[in-house]
Amino acid sequence: MQFTTIKDKAQFDRIFKNGVKFVTPFFVMLALKSEETNSFGFIATKKVFKRSVDRNYCRRKLKAAINRANSNRNVSCVIIARSQLLKCEFETLVTSLAIEIDKI
Repeated sequence: MQFTTIKDKAQFDRIFKNGVKFVTPFFVMLALKSEETNSFGFIATKKVFKRSVDRNYCRRKLKAAINRANSNRNVSCVIIARSQLLKCEFETLVTSLAIEIDKI
């Protein structure tokens, strides 16, 4: 799935205010349906992941999982990483993302 990365604070705020929340052991997803292309924002906080290596690894892992999860829905999502994301298998993450995106 091709997607663009959300970098604008206004887009983050719009999704946080109006989005639907889905919680899994690996991440929290806030999502809105979108008429345009898919766009995703990734958050890995310093409070959860002390080392920058872990924060960057989680963001890369989430981006790769989004690319593997095949979905035909146009969505705007913010994905907040949780501590269990470091330990989870990649295929489990892909399956979990696909299930949550299909709920939107």
